[in-house]
Amino acid sequence: MSHLGTTSLSRRTVLGAGAAAGLAALTACAPDNSASEGNTGDGSPATSSDPRPAHIPFAKAPTPEFPPGDGVPAGYTALPSELVDLGSTPLPSTPEISLLLQGSAPAVGYDTNEFYRLVTSRVGTTFDLSYGGYADYLDKFQVTIAGNDIPDLVMMTNVARMPDLLEARFTELSEFLAGDKIADYPGLASIAPATWKVPVLNGGLWGVSKPRPAAEGRVLLGRAELLQARGVDPSTPLSSGEDLMALLTEMSDARAKVYAMAQEPTAWLMPVLVEMFGAPNGWRETNGSFVHQYESEEMKAAIEQAAKIWAAGVLHPESFVHPEALGWWEAGTISLLVDGVAGWTGYARTHADWDVHGFVAPKWNGGGAAIKHLTDAGYPSYVAIRQQSSPDRVRELLRVIDAIAAPFGTKQWLEMNYGIEGEHYTVDDGIPVVTPQMAKEKFRIDYLGAQSDAQLFSHHDLVQRQHEYLSTVMPTGEPDASDGLYSETALSKGAAESRKITSLVADLIQGRRPMGEWDTAVASWRSTVGDAMRSEYEEAFAANR
Repeated sequence: MSHLGTTSLSRRTVLGAGAAAGLAALTACAPDNSASEGNTGDGSPATSSDPRPAHIPFAKAPTPEFPPGDGVPAGYTALPSELVDLGSTPLPSTPEISLLLQGSAPAVGYDTNEFYRLVTSRVGTTFDLSYGGYADYLDKFQVTIAGNDIPDLVMMTNVARMPDLLEARFTELSEFLAGDKIADYPGLASIAPATWKVPVLNGGLWGVSKPRPAAEGRVLLGRAELLQARGVDPSTPLSSGEDLMALLTEMSDARAKVYAMAQEPTAWLMPVLVEMFGAPNGWRETNGSFVHQYESEEMKAAIEQAAKIWAAGVLHPESFVHPEALGWWEAGTISLLVDGVAGWTGYARTHADWDVHGFVAPKWNGGGAAIKHLTDAGYPSYVAIRQQSSPDRVRELLRVIDAIAAPFGTKQWLEMNYGIEGEHYTVDDGIPVVTPQMAKEKFRIDYLGAQSDAQLFSHHDLVQRQHEYLSTVMPTGEPDASDGLYSETALSKGAAESRKITSLVADLIQGRRPMGEWDTAVASWRSTVGDAMRSEYEEAFAANR
């Protein structure tokens, strides 16, 4: 069943978008996309013209200790005894490549940066790197586009009139990568099919995304040594909301200035609670009718419970004003942190003395695992290629991305993700352990399709926990029903109205405003944007049933 109208745009591309300065001038001559084809809700094309690459698994991939399942990646607990050399690097000498990416420059300059030297020697070129911070990347992106000085490779983000921008300034890649054409790029060909859903828009393939599990986000993590010190067994599963409250209470002692959690509650605690109460993942569709999370009784119950948690004093009192909680977690001031599976692995790599467990969130009243709100199986900000002077230059850029996207079990995968043995990492029982030098020198090339998170890879106990976690939550997974559908109202007004709701939720949790205001706010949201969005989504959905 297709979930796409003939004027559809990808939800991930347009929701929350802000208009880029000068974008209209840039795209005034772009083709009219009003009759464009699009991708279905699962990333497959609306017609037989499929822009996505074929999947060609790496034939010499090592046998995983934990086999892949439906949306659950393979798990490995050691590097293979012999790494496969794909023979794809070093690449022929290529003109310098300019990039715009999220993040920040490494602490060590490129002239003395050994990781930079390794990567550039393998891909046969140097990089002209520009970064935008995570909080202000949209501004950086918009200024770059408006200035018409667009780098070769750009990490895309949400702006208005995205189809026009892509058509006017970026390269549609299906002629290079669709179907069996991907065979020229074995690294990219080995990327799981679900990841290619991310850069598909209006029947075209517009970039490359970094693979990751669809249930990657919002895992409640606990440092085992901190839990055990307060008499909590981290291997004991949570069976209900009552268990969660008991855990939060046990791990908090305000007199000792120790708390269970500290992340900004509307962004981190609330997503866990709305899953536990069973609220929709954005929009939920039933028999063609759409209901939003805000309208559900489950959402209201989750807010009320978050307010009780805040009042109980189990969250750091600066949680709302000090959103960076990692320092407190490292110091042991808090014992629980909400993060993704990739972050879970990252802590094991950078803190070898930690034993991090992940809790499966239960239904609030018990009865099994909570609904898991699924995301895309790839980083949503994919990397696009600016329109180039020739197809050969596009192929050069794709060869570079292909080298970065090398699959697990290859020499190229290890180099691109870990650098030089002895300088950037050591190997302990088959697992690379990064050094302080790596932390100072690594720059964010992994957004270019790197498969560091395409599999589970760490010591046996951690991989087993992660595999079990994903195997438990994936069957409960619920996508956002609006995924792949277009709403002009969502594009033009949705983000601003959602920010109002988020601000209200923060006040309700802290008791600054009464819960009675929630129903009034939802009614206002519906009249302002919600009902119009619903109508547009339902119309697009019905057109393709």
